[in-house]
Amino acid sequence: MSKSDKYAFLNIYHEAEGVARGAHLVEKINRAMFGAIKAHSTGEHARNNNLFHIETEVPDVVNLDRATRAAVLGRLIQDQVVAQILRLDFDPQNNAVQLQPCFITHQTEDSEQLVLIYQENIQRSVNAVELMLGSMPMHGRSAIRADLELDFDSPEQPGVSQLPATLVEPFAHVHASKFDVLPAPEMIQQTIRDIEGELIRRHKLINLINYGYLYYREQEAVDRIEAAVELLHARIIERYIDKPGLKKQLDAIQLDESSWKVDEHAPPTTRFDVRRVEAVKQAVLAEPGRSASGTRFPGALSVETLIALGDQSETLLQKKHKLDNLASYEGYRKQLLEAGQNWQASLLALSEAERQKMPPESWRNLVDDLELYYRRWETDEGSWHVFIRRQAEAFRVLIKGMAQLPVQSAWQIMAMKTILEENESDMPDLFKDSDLIGAYGQLLRRVYMGYIPWLYRFLMFFGLAFARDAGFRLAKQSIDLEQERLLVANRERADALVRSQEAERQKVREQLKLSGQAREIQDQLDWFYQERSLIPSIGELRNTMRDMDLRTFESVIAEAKFQLIKVPDSSSSNDRIILYPMDGDWSKRLGILHRVADKILQQPDISSANPLQGGRARILRKFLSRSKPQAPAETDHVDPYEQFAQEVDKVKRQEALDSLSEPDQEPEMEF
Repeated sequence: MSKSDKYAFLNIYHEAEGVARGAHLVEKINRAMFGAIKAHSTGEHARNNNLFHIETEVPDVVNLDRATRAAVLGRLIQDQVVAQILRLDFDPQNNAVQLQPCFITHQTEDSEQLVLIYQENIQRSVNAVELMLGSMPMHGRSAIRADLELDFDSPEQPGVSQLPATLVEPFAHVHASKFDVLPAPEMIQQTIRDIEGELIRRHKLINLINYGYLYYREQEAVDRIEAAVELLHARIIERYIDKPGLKKQLDAIQLDESSWKVDEHAPPTTRFDVRRVEAVKQAVLAEPGRSASGTRFPGALSVETLIALGDQSETLLQKKHKLDNLASYEGYRKQLLEAGQNWQASLLALSEAERQKMPPESWRNLVDDLELYYRRWETDEGSWHVFIRRQAEAFRVLIKGMAQLPVQSAWQIMAMKTILEENESDMPDLFKDSDLIGAYGQLLRRVYMGYIPWLYRFLMFFGLAFARDAGFRLAKQSIDLEQERLLVANRERADALVRSQEAERQKVREQLKLSGQAREIQDQLDWFYQERSLIPSIGELRNTMRDMDLRTFESVIAEAKFQLIKVPDSSSSNDRIILYPMDGDWSKRLGILHRVADKILQQPDISSANPLQGGRARILRKFLSRSKPQAPAETDHVDPYEQFAQEVDKVKRQEALDSLSEPDQEPEMEF
């Protein structure tokens, strides 16, 4: 009778041990019902949904009403010779699951038999729930978005019935009141846990923290992901952006995402949006007193959906990306295989630049396609990649049609000839047609003449066969040598192009990184100017940004063109006043700087209360009164930094004039 604590409700006695301990198996009805339960307690009966239940026929006993049956079953359970378990069956008429209590006992001396029967019963129940879930209607993006919007707009957590396009309750009807014989609570709990666990393992149910279960359909997954991402960017981030540290995290994620997308072949991914919702969740749950109000918050359904579907979404996106990548391959393949008598469509020539733009997987499929011939051909302009379908008819069509090729494309004739010669054994009957032989000779003559020495061409004019044969042989040798030379040159050119493209991508990444770091410094300047109404020195700003190393900090200040004003009578570079960079937001920030300077100078007794800020405010106001650069309009192509430098020159010229009449030192602008 030893079962693990997990299945303690299966701890029952074998028949002999039960009788020895006083089990009521002598009475006829008890004995008959116990025998019927025992006869049905097999794995085979479990697999066939045929375990004993309250309506099962009991041999040798008639006219047993339901109440009597329940009383006898209750007594057998109380005597610990019978265990009650449950099974879920699918009702196709109502597209619902039905609860079916079952009763089992030991049929053999094998103590593990009951666990095996129980586990088989779990599988039958899981299958029933799957059928029920599969019968549910599909949900479109609008219905899914409606659920997410409702959750976002609800201060309190919506119930399952309020989110019909998202949540399911497959076990709502499983409770003790549905049983004829009062069940062990731990049996119901463990059975539901086991069914849930198997459905989750099969990726049919996904647990959304604080909400319940989402029925996962691959056909709906993309709509669910995209609806959650849309709400994230449209409303959720805006609502919680002021949470401490969140903006900084989101900026870092944006920088990583932008760097990822620099590679034109980078596959689509949701991991950056998953990182965003994780950051939002962390920031919201870090609020003081949040533990008292729980972990659910408006918009949490979108957050939990993205987190829960993260792995599945990556798999789906990779699958979709793979199909998208194959589209170009399928398009080229279809063109070649369906070209028919169209000679122009019977040969595909891709430049090296076009090859590099193709997704790597598409390119590999094209080259490895067993229905296509492939050959690389070199020209002065670069490498070309030539494909012809693997059929003799394709070459007949090309030989008859390529005479129309313009001079600049005549190299395609040689590429076709090389492919033909390399695979001649595949087409033994190709040149049995005398007309085709003649057309082929004319094609080769057209190309070869440019490689044949003039003396041989002269002799060929008189119809000398030896001159023709020797000339063609020399032309072929020249072409082969030219291909070898061009191959080396074009490979170097292609490698240089790859290096150049990678250098450009790296440059973009560095620019993105600089932009992100500059934005971080600007955010800290906003904290000084807008939240505290203080004018910071570069040293004070640096002290609030210790997570950025000094070398990076100084480099960003210089490269992003943050404005620095020297303070008179100070030799320390850390005392310089730091302003915003000159960019498209300069006009807006100019107003901020004016307001801060005016606010400080309008405070009473400012010199005694905060003489340092008062001095900086006077320096800033004087600078702003002399320098009023305007940010260029979006359509204005004037370099803002150049414009700002011009304004600085004006300030310095004015200061030089002022110095003739004013003995005081004036602020000096640095940039």
